[in-house]
Amino acid sequence: MPIISAWFPYQNISDLWRAVGRSRPGWQIVWWLCWLLSNSMIQVSTRLYLSAETLEQFQIAMSVSIAGEVLLLAAAALASLVVRGITRGITRPSAPQPSSLMH
Repeated sequence: MPIISAWFPYQNISDLWRAVGRSRPGWQIVWWLCWLLSNSMIQVSTRLYLSAETLEQFQIAMSVSIAGEVLLLAAAALASLVVRGITRGITRPSAPQPSSLMH
C-alpha cells in the first residue's frame, strides 16, 4: 500500500478539524491506526485463505480476518465521532478569532 494513501485520510481529517475552527481530538490517531491495521489484517487474511491447504491454516486465516473486522468496527465507530465533530464545527462555528476582529 503506498504511503500517501495511508497518510492522506489522517491528514485530510486533521485539516477539516482546523478548517472548522476546532482542535483535532486526541483519539483521532486511534481511529486512523484502527483503520490502517484493519485493512492490513484483512489483506493478510485474504492471502492466508488463498494459500491455505489444511484446516489449521483456514482457522488461522479466519482468526486474522475476525481480528481485522473487529478493528474495522472500532474504526467505523470512531469515524462516526469524527463526522459528528466536524459537522458540529460547521453548524456551530466557533467564536471569531482575535485576528478577524481587528479587520
